[in-house]
Amino acid sequence: MVTDAVLVGADLTKAYLRLARFEKSDMEGAYLNGANLTGANLSEANLSNAHLKRADLNGANLSKADLSRDDLSGAKAVTKKQLKSCRSLAGATLPEASKHP
Repeated sequence: MVTDAVLVGADLTKAYLRLARFEKSDMEGAYLNGANLTGANLSEANLSNAHLKRADLNGANLSKADLSRDDLSGAKAVTKKQLKSCRSLAGATLPEASKHP
């Protein structure tokens, strides 16, 4: 289990992080493009300015996570419920599917 990790600017492009636990971790500016974050726990994580293009967020826990200024374009399996539970989405680029009712 990883909690309170500091992964600022880390390049985790296409990483397999299924069921990973990053509660309260600082991942500001991390590159998670195409990463598999299925079922990952990212609650209270700082993901501001992160790159999550085409990341798989199916079942990921985003409660109280900071996703401000993130690029989530093309992210997979992102639900409105997940996004609503985030602490911040200010300036984030959201996936198309989450923009429609």
